[in-house]
Amino acid sequence: AVVYRSGHAEHDRNVTLSTGVWLALALAAITVITGYFLLNPLVGSAHRSMLPLARFYLLCFTPLSYTASILLAFEHGEFRLLRYSLIRPLVFLVYLIGLCILWIKGAVTVHTAVYASTAGSVVMLFAGLASSGRHIRLQFSLNEAKWLLRTGFRFHVTACLLLLSGQIDRLIAIVT
Repeated sequence: AVVYRSGHAEHDRNVTLSTGVWLALALAAITVITGYFLLNPLVGSAHRSMLPLARFYLLCFTPLSYTASILLAFEHGEFRLLRYSLIRPLVFLVYLIGLCILWIKGAVTVHTAVYASTAGSVVMLFAGLASSGRHIRLQFSLNEAKWLLRTGFRFHVTACLLLLSGQIDRLIAIVT
C-alpha cells in the first residue's frame, strides 16, 4: 500500500511514509507481544535453552524488519529504483558475509547466525533511514492510516487468493 500510495503525486508523500512507519511499529509491537507469549509453547521443553535467543531475535528483528520494509516501499513508490536495488539486498549480503566470516573462523552456531541475521536487518534499516529518513515526520494521519490499512488488506486478500489458487491441488491431495 505504501508503494502504491507514495507513487501518486496528489498527496503529501511524507505523511504516507510517516504514517506507514507508525503502522509498522504498531504491527511490530502486536507481533512481538503475541509472539513473546507464543514462543514458550512453540519452542517446547526440548529446546528450552534456545528461548532467550528466540525472544532476542523476535524483539530485535521484528521492528527492524517491519520499519525497513516501509522505508523500502517508499523508495520503490518514489521510483528511486537504483537506491531500492542497492538497499534491498543488504540484509542478505550482510548475513551471507557474516556467515562466511563465522564459518572461516569456525564460529558458526545458532547464536552467531541469529546475530548475523540481526546485523543484516540493522544495516538495511540504517541504509533506508539514510536514504528516506529525512521524509519521516512525527505526525500520524488517521485518514492516511485508514487508507493504507484498507488498501493493504485488499492487496493481502488478493495475494492470499493467488497463493491458494496455485496450491489448491496440493491442499486437496492432503485433505483427501
